Amino acid sequence: MVDSVKRVKTVDWSKWSAIAEIFGAIAIVVTLLYLAIQTQQNTQAIEASAARDVARDEGAAISAIVADPEIFLLFDRHELTEADAVKLHGFLSVFTRAQENYWTQYGLGVIEEGRLLRYQRSFSMMLSNERARNWWNVQKVAFDPGFAERIDSILREQPLRPVGTMGPALIGLFEGQP
Repeated sequence: MVDSVKRVKTVDWSKWSAIAEIFGAIAIVVTLLYLAIQTQQNTQAIEASAARDVARDEGAAISAIVADPEIFLLFDRHELTEADAVKLHGFLSVFTRAQENYWTQYGLGVIEEGRLLRYQRSFSMMLSNERARNWWNVQKVAFDPGFAERIDSILREQPLRPVGTMGPALIGLFEGQP
């Protein structure tokens, strides 16, 4: 009789062990699913934050130009005062640093390539101005080398516009409109 009691206890423990293993496996699967969902939500939050950064930076550049159109017109002015040069250098520095940030986010996988190309295309149009291009050629050493090479490769495909042509090109966008 003692022998049959021992056998029952052993069978009970092995059943409990098997049940515990099943619950443990289920817990691992549930944990992995939870972590996958959290990772996906975190990725979406990072992408949304990057999009907000881009919108903020682009909005700040546009707001600066709207608040002081002189900044944009400095690209076309044949002669600059020292104050003009400081203003234009500051604007280009901030705008270029924002572009470099987008490049970094692209490298981290936060911004997809198509979006990055759209940002860089509009940025390179600004740098197609002779004055801005001269600034870039001097200042690009202060930026990430990969970013600088990427911008240089885009600029090789952009025709250089002489000083005095940005304003008329912009006005041309509105000609023939009511």
